[in-house]
Amino acid sequence: MAKNEFLPFGIADGANVLDNDEYSKLAARTNGFNSGVAKSQELNKVWRQASVIATVVAQFIAETNNQDVLDDGNLQTLQTGLLSALKATVSSNVPNASLTTAGITKLSNATDSDAENIAATPKAVRQVNDALNTKQDKGDYATNAALNAVNDNANSRLEKAKNGADIQSKPEFVKNLGFIEQQTGSSATTVMSQRGATQAFALKQSREAFKSGNHTIVSDDEYAYTELINSAGERLSLETLPENEAFSGNIILRNADSKVVSIIKIPRKFDTTFATLADLTEYQPSGNYATQAELATVEKKSVQAFRYSSMRVIKTAVNNWSPAVEGEFVIGIRTSFDGAGTWIITEVKVVKLQTFADGKWVNIQNA
Repeated sequence: MAKNEFLPFGIADGANVLDNDEYSKLAARTNGFNSGVAKSQELNKVWRQASVIATVVAQFIAETNNQDVLDDGNLQTLQTGLLSALKATVSSNVPNASLTTAGITKLSNATDSDAENIAATPKAVRQVNDALNTKQDKGDYATNAALNAVNDNANSRLEKAKNGADIQSKPEFVKNLGFIEQQTGSSATTVMSQRGATQAFALKQSREAFKSGNHTIVSDDEYAYTELINSAGERLSLETLPENEAFSGNIILRNADSKVVSIIKIPRKFDTTFATLADLTEYQPSGNYATQAELATVEKKSVQAFRYSSMRVIKTAVNNWSPAVEGEFVIGIRTSFDGAGTWIITEVKVVKLQTFADGKWVNIQNA
């Protein structure tokens, strides 16, 4: 059995290598390691990928050529062995072409051959084309009168690709189809015109202004709602709340990205009344209540959600303080055992607590 000296590296289960997701995100994968100390996991990943490909190619050469593949730095021998293996594989696996089998075929300039396993060259094709373009004997072609009749017949037909653009009189064409301008009617055969349909019905998705009577919205879903959308894409909707004992519905404002900006809940109690700012000012003397600007500031600062910021890792060192940034707190530590009975903290994970206020995520100390 032929010997292969190009062996794989780091392929055992649990090998100390980066996983594919970590390796794909490694910055040094593009520009290489420029300075500093590279982690063994990172280098092991590079060496393993290179060694696996080299092993596969070398094994292919050894098995196909039945000869040893040596790690002696002889590039010419490796190149010659690879070409020889490729040629042997192609010649043994690609058959000669036939009517039923794809494969290698021979080219020919012949124009009178009956062979079914030879391919015609461009020269042979041109010779056949030139022969077809030569003038035929009288009686073997159509007369001018016959050609004119065919041409006239074609000119009297509509061209499919023009989709009706070659109709000479479109009003007459529409009239012959039975399209008429009307607004109402019950005819089962006459087609209503676009103007008639527009005047008779409020078109779905219409952006034209029009007046109408009362509207009743019936939904097949448990929610029923109506929505107003302005030119900026902002949406103001009124929706029902099914089986909610406290509230009967919501008035919701969403931005152009469909994110909720504000929600006004409508109480279910029959004797509840909404109060405006003007209503509220009658109950306190001027100066004893918040202004509209102050109320707006409080509303924008209301806390809607919490989350952690991106995590940061602080590496510890002997006799060295690695201070955290203001607002950060510890969510995890990594320890190691020095072998002498002492556990040592080597890394600390810290984050900041963030809140969603005033329409954006901010650190908690700035909320």
